[in-house]
Formats: sequence, structure tokens, C-alpha cells
Amino acid sequence: MTENDQQELFEFDLTFIKFLRNNVRRGELRELGANAVSVLICLRALAPIQGVSAYPTRETIMELTGIGKKGVRAAVLKLEERKYLEVVKSGRKNIYKLLEKVHLESTRPQVSDQVATLPYGATETRKHFSALATYAKTGELDKASPIIINNLDLTINYAATGSSAVFINAKELDQIPRGQYRDAVERILGLVPGAIEDASKTDKGDD
Repeated sequence: MTENDQQELFEFDLTFIKFLRNNVRRGELRELGANAVSVLICLRALAPIQGVSAYPTRETIMELTGIGKKGVRAAVLKLEERKYLEVVKSGRKNIYKLLEKVHLESTRPQVSDQVATLPYGATETRKHFSALATYAKTGELDKASPIIINNLDLTINYAATGSSAVFINAKELDQIPRGQYRDAVERILGLVPGAIEDASKTDKGDD
């Protein structure tokens, strides 16, 4: 048998499934939960290398992840909520449009932190990262770009005694009346008691 006639004994696939390191550090895995992470890995593995969508049936996802029907349904909803995919109906089938989520941390006090969502794919992601890098420098994005930018200003809904609900932006936390409501907000945000008032004094002092 000549060398040209020989066949390889094994075949293998070295295609990686990517997940941004910064998203892990920011606790995205914890927020998603084990089932949603498993479903996300499954969908990204089933998407064509040149594509940004996956088309498996729910039964296929269940078989590959070992998660039941209700668990898969809840995982998909969580992934939609966390901006890792969009589900598009095509007849009785689902098309899972895969997304990548990038946290943009502001370097200026007057600019809010933002989250960018862009198509996920071996070729698509690389193509859009350069546009995202330009946006990070200039704040400008091509109108034809599929990248979506969302601000992260936190809004808190609270109701003071005898009043209707009020929406307070995170930058206006110091305006929440002292007492149980401010204490509750600080607990929700995981702040040390008095942190809002201290932050307010610091900001005014900086002016």
C-alpha cells in the first residue's frame, strides 16, 4: 500500500465554543445557572461555523444536555432574558439566533456603563469586534451594524408612605428619604449601611 492509499485512522474536531472571560468574572455563569449554561453550550456547538443560528429540536437539546422539557424551556427563557439568544418561530420550529454579550465599562463619570449584543459565530464575532473597538474609542457605531448598545443606568422602584410608586435612577440614590426605604435599597444593592449618604457627600465634595 502506497502512502497516498493510506487513510487516516482517526478523525477529530478542534472547533472551540467561546465564552468571554470577562463575563465569567462578572458572574454571568452564576446568574445563568447550570441548565442555561448547558443549553447555551449545546446551541453554540450545533450552530454552523459560518452561521449565527442553530436549529435543533427541543428533543435534541434534551438528549444532548440531559435536561428535561421544563428545564430546557426555562433555560431558553433565561438565555433570552440575559441577551444570549433570540428565538424566532419558523412554523412549528424554533430558530435560535445566538448572541454574544460584551460589557462596556465607562471610563468617564458622565457616561453610563453599557452592554453590547452582537451576533455570535466563529467568523461573525471577529468581524464585529473591530467595530466594537471603534465604538469604545469614539462612541460612534455604523447604522448598518447589527450591534445593539444598551445603557446600564439602574432604576429603582420604591413607594414612600402615602405616595405612589416613584422611579429613581441609580445616579440619584441620595435623593431617597432617610429611613427604612433607603435602608431597604442599600440592602438590595448589597451596600454597607450609610453608603448612599457617604457617596452623596463625596460627590458634592468633588464638585
